[in-house]
Amino acid sequence: MTQLNQKRHAVDDFAGVMSGTSLMMVDAVAGAISGTSALISDLGALLGNWQSRLDQRRHLLALDDRLLRDIGVERATALAEADKAFWKR
Repeated sequence: MTQLNQKRHAVDDFAGVMSGTSLMMVDAVAGAISGTSALISDLGALLGNWQSRLDQRRHLLALDDRLLRDIGVERATALAEADKAFWKR
């Protein structure tokens, strides 16, 4: 094979690699976008759970002793639950 033919094959091989690489990059970007959407959705659910937990603990603190007895919770247990960080179950 002549040097000219070798150079042409090298260029053709490089073009094939580049087009394959470009397709892989497009797939990676599309996957990242899809993954980002799922991540945002999961993050929204997590933040919603945290807010709900925080609200429930505040409401628990607001209950008087009679209401706590009605639901079978002692004041010390209510205080311990309300004292937890919102991200803890």
